[in-house]
Amino acid sequence: GYYGVEVFETYQPLTGYFSDFNKTSNDFTVNDFNIDVPAGFSNGTLHTASPYPESEIQHERYNLTAQLKYPIILEENGQMTFDEIVLVEPGEQGTRFTDDIFWDYVIVEASNNNGKTWKPLADGYDSRINESWEMQFSNSLKSNLSDASGHENMFWKHTINLTENGTFSAGDTVLFRFRLASDNSVNGWGWAIDNL
Repeated sequence: GYYGVEVFETYQPLTGYFSDFNKTSNDFTVNDFNIDVPAGFSNGTLHTASPYPESEIQHERYNLTAQLKYPIILEENGQMTFDEIVLVEPGEQGTRFTDDIFWDYVIVEASNNNGKTWKPLADGYDSRINESWEMQFSNSLKSNLSDASGHENMFWKHTINLTENGTFSAGDTVLFRFRLASDNSVNGWGWAIDNL
């Protein structure tokens, strides 16, 4: 797929991090994400462009990314939590992450080699993770665009155990990124993250 590339120096590692995205900061490097107050919201969020861009090449995904510049030193069973809204194209019924017809998805990934390779902290997911998001996206579909919009009352808390899947261990120093992968058919409002 496509990746935008920004060259930057990472900050000093931390054992924890928090942001409510209400203040301007340089904590993230962003490609097709913004940190500001989206239309219809009263507070800042980390969010994709709306509508999010789609790939121009069939069978290739356009990747929107936001990477935290602070490496984090993991603790055993340490957790990442954030509030989110996911209005991205749902995959076909019965499909799972990595299936060809899973379509668009969002995913949280980490790297313990300074960004050379990225591994998922959990499987990618789409609007189907929350029934109201899926209904909102699908019921507002017109041609190849869903005109459903995110609103503050749609936020849902997501928790990821950072060492549970065995990919990373306590003591590892990792970088984190949020990625929305978009194919070349349907798109919509996108992904918003708050209270990370």
